[in-house]
Order: sequence, then structure tokens, then C-alpha cells
Amino acid sequence: MASTQRNTPFHTLESAQEFVDLLQSETERTQQEIQSLIDQPNQSARQIEALRLVLYQLSRLHTNVKASGRVLKDLRSLRNVLLRES
Repeated sequence: MASTQRNTPFHTLESAQEFVDLLQSETERTQQEIQSLIDQPNQSARQIEALRLVLYQLSRLHTNVKASGRVLKDLRSLRNVLLRES
């Protein structure tokens, strides 16, 4: 397998996996922060509605990031199988 290494933040599957792991933990942390804002009693109905929309979008992002992490893990496993066979 020929590969061209570029000097980018994601030049390996491992570096991409690190980024995805970091993004996953940050989306979890941010979801918790937004939920705590929603739970505060001094929020207007409009603010709560906006925060719930933010929470929903974060949830969608988190789901997609988790799926991306699984794909990266699968690719790493497949790469290891291919390298062992060559």
C-alpha cells in the first residue's frame, strides 16, 4: 500500500482518532453545560427553547462523532490485518 504522508494534523488514522476522541469528550462536556443552563430557574421561555435547540444539535453532533470514531477504529483494524498479510 503506497501512502503519501503530509504534514497535516490528521496525517495518520491515530491522529484523526485522537481528534475524534477529544471532540467526543468536548461535546459531552458542552451538553452537560447546556443542560445546566436549561435547569436554571431564571431562563426565559425563548432562552430555554434556544438552549434546547443547541442541546439537540450537540446531541446530533455527538452521535455522528461517535460513529466516526467507530469507523476510524475499523479502518485501523483493517489496516493492521492488511499489514500482517503483506
